[in-house]
Amino acid sequence: MDRYLFSKFVAIFAGVLCITFAVLYNFSNSYIISGSIFGTTWSINAEKRINKSDVEKILSDIDIMASNYKYNSEINFLNRGLIKDNIVSDDLHEILKIAYKIQNQNEAYKIGFGHLSASNGFAPVFDEMPNPNLADGKWSINNDKSINVGKNTWLDLSSIAKGYAVQKIHEYLLSKNHKNYLIDIGGELIVNGKNNKNTWKIAIQDPNQFQNSDIYIIESSNFLSIATSGEYRNFLINEGKKISHTIKQNSTNNNDISVLSVTVINNYNATEADAYATALNAQTYPESFIFAEKYNIAAMFIINDYDEISIIKTKKWYDLVP
Repeated sequence: MDRYLFSKFVAIFAGVLCITFAVLYNFSNSYIISGSIFGTTWSINAEKRINKSDVEKILSDIDIMASNYKYNSEINFLNRGLIKDNIVSDDLHEILKIAYKIQNQNEAYKIGFGHLSASNGFAPVFDEMPNPNLADGKWSINNDKSINVGKNTWLDLSSIAKGYAVQKIHEYLLSKNHKNYLIDIGGELIVNGKNNKNTWKIAIQDPNQFQNSDIYIIESSNFLSIATSGEYRNFLINEGKKISHTIKQNSTNNNDISVLSVTVINNYNATEADAYATALNAQTYPESFIFAEKYNIAAMFIINDYDEISIIKTKKWYDLVP
C-alpha cells in the first residue's frame, strides 16, 4: 500500500474511532445521522429529526471549496492560478481570513506548505505544485477578497476545514430551531444544549491506546466547540523514521514531538478552535502554552516528557470546563 492510500486509511480509521467514542458517551438522544466526508466520517446526535440531505449539501459544498484532495476544488483552482483576479468566494474568503489572522498571531501556523505535506504522502501530488525543496509558504489576503499566493506556496486547508464545516452545520441547525445536539466531523466537535436533560460527555483519547480509551472527559450543557490536534495516529514511517502530518515550528521537517495532542475549546466558533489546535500542536512546548495563555485560549496539552504522560491546561480552560 503506498503512503497516500495508507494515510487515507489512517485518517478514516481515526475518524471512525473518534466519532464512535463520542457517540458511545451520548447515545441516549433519539436521532442520529452519519456519513463520510473529507476522508473521514461525520455524525450528528440530536433530539429530533434532521434533514440529512441538507447536511450532506453543506458538507459537499465545503468539500468542493476547501479540499486539498480534489484537483478542481476552489482552493486548488486558486493554487493553480485559475481564478480571475484571485477573487475568491465568500466562503473561501471567510475561512482564509481566519487562517490569516491566526498565521499573523502565530508563526508556527502555516497553511502554505501543502506541496510539502503532499510530498510526504499526506495528500495527492499535482503536477502544478511547486518544488517542495523551495517551499516558503508565503501568501496574503486583501480587502477586496483577492488572495496573493506566492510562487513557492500551495495552500492547504486541512487544518481548518473540518472546524469550518462543524460551524456551518451548527449554524444550519440553529436556523432550523434545533437546540440540543452533538456534531462530530472526524473528531472536531460542537455540543449544544443538553443530552436528554444531561450533560454531553466527550472523551479525549488516551494517546498511549489505539483502541477507545479516554484520558480525560469534557462535560458540557452549553455551546462548546472542541478541536484536537495530535500526531499519535496521523503519521507515516519512512526509512524507520516517524513523519508527522504537521510541519513543526521553524522547520520544513516533520520532527518527533513531545506534545502528543492539543485540545482547544471555546464558546463561540469551531473554525477558530480547529485552527488554534493545529497552531499549538505545530509549536514547540512550552512556547505553545505561553502563546495560548497570551491569547486567552482554552487549551489542554497532553505531554510526553521522558515517557511520562501529563495533562496541562491553560487558565481559560477552567472558565469553560470547571
